[in-house]
Amino acid sequence: MSQAEALFDIVVTGHNTNKNISVIVNEVQALLKDNSPQLEFKLSDALLFEGRANAIRENLNLEDAKALAQQLHNLGILGQIRPALQIVAKAPQTATVSSEIYTCPACGHKQPKQTQNHEGRLESCEKCGIVGERYQRKARLNQAIEEQQQKHNLSRDKQLGEALRLAKIKEDAMLQDEAKRRLGLLDDGKTHLGIKIAAAVAAISIGIGTLYYLNQPTAEELATQQEAGQLPQANGLSKAIKNIIAQIKSAAGASSPDDNGEGIDVTALTGDSTTDPLAETGKTVPKQAPLAPEAVNAAISNEEWKDLLPARFHMPAAEYQQQVQRLREHLTANQTDQADTLITQIPEAYPRVLLLLEMTEWHMQKKQRDMASLNLVFIQAELSKAEDIPTQALIAGVLSKAHALLEEREDSEHFQQQSVTVAKTLPEAAEQATLFSRLANEQALFASPLAAQNLLTTAQEIAETLPNNSEAQSNAFAQIAASHILLAAYPNANRLLSKVQDQEKRQKLAKFIASQQSPAAKIVATNAP
Repeated sequence: MSQAEALFDIVVTGHNTNKNISVIVNEVQALLKDNSPQLEFKLSDALLFEGRANAIRENLNLEDAKALAQQLHNLGILGQIRPALQIVAKAPQTATVSSEIYTCPACGHKQPKQTQNHEGRLESCEKCGIVGERYQRKARLNQAIEEQQQKHNLSRDKQLGEALRLAKIKEDAMLQDEAKRRLGLLDDGKTHLGIKIAAAVAAISIGIGTLYYLNQPTAEELATQQEAGQLPQANGLSKAIKNIIAQIKSAAGASSPDDNGEGIDVTALTGDSTTDPLAETGKTVPKQAPLAPEAVNAAISNEEWKDLLPARFHMPAAEYQQQVQRLREHLTANQTDQADTLITQIPEAYPRVLLLLEMTEWHMQKKQRDMASLNLVFIQAELSKAEDIPTQALIAGVLSKAHALLEEREDSEHFQQQSVTVAKTLPEAAEQATLFSRLANEQALFASPLAAQNLLTTAQEIAETLPNNSEAQSNAFAQIAASHILLAAYPNANRLLSKVQDQEKRQKLAKFIASQQSPAAKIVATNAP
């Protein structure tokens, strides 16, 4: 390459004047008639920082480069002329073409096949421009997708056909059973057992009513028995009634396990007495049914009852009810994962266990016994982690109810006894009485009135051991009386009013009893001390 063909760049490296940088930049831009930001940046960078060299003009011949360099020197700018970097076009290399023919897989065009391609490109069609190898690979992929789709459709059709066949068989069986049932040909053992149980209840009720009517004590006998402190229960089982029960158990198969693996509970059939004599009046008052769990919970949460009933837990009642509502919404929508998450986020152990019990009952309603049993494992884990005695006793009571839901009677009785045993380990008798009242209230919430009454009996025995007329004994009897009211056992509550020394609490209890009982019992409540 000749000297005339050589190209050069003008490179600025600094300046030797006292002028402001902006002034120098403006002078150079005016000289070059170039106000572009690129030129301004290159000049500023080279003039401000030492060691920088920026080309402000490129690809000039030697004559023009020298002239421009002199003009810049006159402005006090230091620079140099540097040979420009020139890119020389490389002669194209053509692919070697063989005598073989390449046929385009897309359009069928035929052309000489390239045996070597220096540009690294895949062979493409001169007519349509399709790259043959890519086209063939995409065609193979489409074929594989189509084959897999056919296999999936065949498998789905087969499964659908099998499901329809089984559904038809099940429907035919149900129609056959319905036909037999309407014709009276279907032997339903459960229906017969239900009829036997209903007959048993009716027979016991008639027998008890007849014997009570025949053996009803006179007013003089009631007075005598009251003085002796030996007023009998109106429906004490006589020898004749026991014989009736034994005959019914034999006829209904009560001595052998039923379909759920349990025998018929005769105590549950007979229940408590149908009448409860009031010692103060000598009259009998029909026993009312216990309050519903919702009503019990409302009473416990009522501000007016805060000084009468021990608190269930530290969590505010409104917040707990909100969590219960959210849990039920999750379960209704079959969102069990969200329900589990909600339960684990409860910081306090006992409310957490109560939500697990709620979930256990839901699983049993859905016939999901395995899932219900798993909840019992979680409740058992909570029991093992509990450190204070009241929480241990309360969780044991929940386990008793949970096993009852699963119809596991022995385990239910075991944990109920464990709850009582743990509660009795409290050092102070007053604390024991309060805890037994709490346990009774929980059983009332669990719709277990018999268990609640037994716990209140124990609580009353403990309260009797406290110093007479002391504040601790008065508070204990007030709590026990309030718990009896939750069970609608108003005569039992009424008998304890005289032992409540706090006049405000006694009047509040008496007023509530009078508002709930029948007219005969209202007389007693009104005359309470």
